[in-house]
Amino acid sequence: MHTSRMSKARQSANDILAANLHALMKKQGVVQTVLAQRSGIAQTTISLYLSPERRQPSKTGKLPSAKLTEIEALATALGVTVGQILTPDLGAGAAHPGRPSPPKRSSITDLDSGADEFPMRIAGMPDAPWEPGGVTTKQMEREGLVQFGLDRSIATNVTAGEPVAANEKFEKVLELADVRLAAGDGIEAESELVTGAIQFRQSFLRSVGADKGRGRVVYAKGDSMEGDIKDGWALLVVPDDSLTIRDLVPKTIYAINYDGKMIVKIIDKDKLTGKWVAKSANRRYRDIPLEAEGVSVRILGRVVWAGGRLDQGGIEA
Repeated sequence: MHTSRMSKARQSANDILAANLHALMKKQGVVQTVLAQRSGIAQTTISLYLSPERRQPSKTGKLPSAKLTEIEALATALGVTVGQILTPDLGAGAAHPGRPSPPKRSSITDLDSGADEFPMRIAGMPDAPWEPGGVTTKQMEREGLVQFGLDRSIATNVTAGEPVAANEKFEKVLELADVRLAAGDGIEAESELVTGAIQFRQSFLRSVGADKGRGRVVYAKGDSMEGDIKDGWALLVVPDDSLTIRDLVPKTIYAINYDGKMIVKIIDKDKLTGKWVAKSANRRYRDIPLEAEGVSVRILGRVVWAGGRLDQGGIEA
C-alpha cells in the first residue's frame, strides 16, 4: 500500500498528462486525428504527449516538459480545464464536466455524442454564429470586431475599392427633344425649346465639362455615324460659342452647324490637304470640307456622351 502511494507521488506532469489524455480520449471516443483538428496541435506532438517515454531528453538528461499553451488547447478540445487535465486519475470520472454523458439508447448511435472523423470545425477559427459563444456578423459590426486588411502583399478575392466621390449627387441636364443632330444628310433645327431634363451623376458631368448647366441633351438622326452613334440615340453636347476651327481636337466628335444644318461628325484633318474635314463613322458617306469657300461653318460644341438602346440579336462578334 505504501509502495503504491509512493509511485503515484512520483508521477511526473508528463505521465499525468499522458494518462488523462488516454482516459479522456477513450471515454469520448476521440482519436488522435480528431483531437489534432480540434486543438490545432500536430498529431505527432499529441502522439509524444500520449507516450512520454518517446520524448528525447535534453543535454542535461531531463525530459522536456509540455508547453502550457498546448496543454490549454488540448484541455479545451476535451472539455476540461488545465488544472483538471493535470490532476492524477482525472479519467476515472470527469470526462466532460458541465456536459453530462449521453444516455445509452439501445443500439442506435447518438450523432451528437459520436466521434466526428470529418468535422466542419476549423481549428483556430472563431465559433460559428450557431455555436455556443458565436456571434453574428451584425454583432461583429456593432462591436467593432470586423477588420479588413489593406496589405497589398496579401492576395484575396476582395480588395479595397476606389474612394467614393466626394459628391455623388445627380444633376439635371436640359433636354431639347426637338433638336436633331443629323448623323446623315443633316436637317435644320425646328425648335430649341426645352422639353424636359435628364439626370446625370454630377461627378461625371464635371469630368466632361458639362456640369453647372453647361450641357444639353439632343438626339441623333440618320446612320452616317453608325458604329459610334445610332439613329435616335441621346447625345450629351457641351455647347461653346467661342469655339473656332483653330480650337478643334483631331478625331473628336463635335456638333456642327454646317451652312444652316446641324450635324454630328468626327472632326479630323484630311491626310492629303491637311485641312479640317467632318468625317462619318459610316464609310458610305463622304467627308465634308469645313474650310471650303462660300460655306458657313460654326462649331457648336463637343459630343461627350451617347446613349441608347442596343440591338438584340444579329450583332457580329
